Amino acid sequence: MVLRSFNIDNEAIRSSQTSNDGDSTFIWFKGGNIVSIVDTTTLECQDVDLIASKAQFTSDQSLPISVTINKAKTKMAVLSIVEDQNLYLNFWEKGQPIVNIPLATCCPKVVASMSIELSLDEQTLFVSGCDKMDINEGRPIIAALTFDHKLKQKFCLQLTDPKMRNVFKLKRLPGCQEDILLVSGFHSISLVSYNSKTGALQELKTLGGLHDGEIFDFAVYENVIYSISGKDTYIHKY
Repeated sequence: MVLRSFNIDNEAIRSSQTSNDGDSTFIWFKGGNIVSIVDTTTLECQDVDLIASKAQFTSDQSLPISVTINKAKTKMAVLSIVEDQNLYLNFWEKGQPIVNIPLATCCPKVVASMSIELSLDEQTLFVSGCDKMDINEGRPIIAALTFDHKLKQKFCLQLTDPKMRNVFKLKRLPGCQEDILLVSGFHSISLVSYNSKTGALQELKTLGGLHDGEIFDFAVYENVIYSISGKDTYIHKY
């Protein structure tokens, strides 16, 4: 067995995220405003500076929140906080300058956001969150945007269950040949479909009463949804 390693230059690993569908991509939130795309088969990495123009901001520090990347590792979107808690969508395409757009410009109804996802055909970016900065008073929302430098909104859907209040985690259902999204909020997880031909989102079903509080994360394995909440001491199985 051959083990590989790489020098992290004494930088702390702030956070990390693997890409969908079990491929070999690992996204490393390296620190500062750097996101690194790591190929886990070779451990080769490419650093991406999230801030395109230092003159655009009074600070050069950006905190990545969520990221999604295509399988070819040539296009990536990053949701981040810059400066005074301002949310930005950052779009990177290999060989092109990075684009920074305020979330309010891309998705006017999404005021707070924590999770993004990519469609099956890699043409649509999904942005989730709620309509108020105070998530305890919000309503859950999902927006569909073009996955390009324009980040143009195509559709916006407000979920029907007011008790969800916010979307903490958004994931595409693995192994499915269509875009079925799982979105978690307070207490519940909703299933939402996306039609790539019409560009429309449609809520299919809400799985209510799974937890007493926020569902921060979940995983799907062999058609079973496992979810966790900071309010509970158990892993819920559905």
